[in-house]
Amino acid sequence: MADVERHQSRAAMIRLFVAIALLACLLAANAVVTFRLWQSASYNGRQKASQTLIVWLLPVLGSMLVGAFLREPSNRTYATTEGGLGEMGVGDLWTNADLVGHGVTLSDADPS
Repeated sequence: MADVERHQSRAAMIRLFVAIALLACLLAANAVVTFRLWQSASYNGRQKASQTLIVWLLPVLGSMLVGAFLREPSNRTYATTEGGLGEMGVGDLWTNADLVGHGVTLSDADPS
């Protein structure tokens, strides 16, 4: 009988540990999304407050939705050999990688 009780107690401890670990992961994910949201320049204060409520009131789905919309396009600035600066998007870094550093700007590389 003592073995059964010990086994049940151990199973309860494992379930509790898993529940605490999942809760910690959820809180960390929500905190990261909330932090990124409030650092974003894409939304005004009212939008940020509304999206923060979504993140925390819809625990898993909210952080996934708001996190997906936080994917902002980032422009990279690179130096040309003439000392000027040019801008290119992330996709352009791969397609025009051979032009970077050779003084060729995107307007020179792409006539359109």
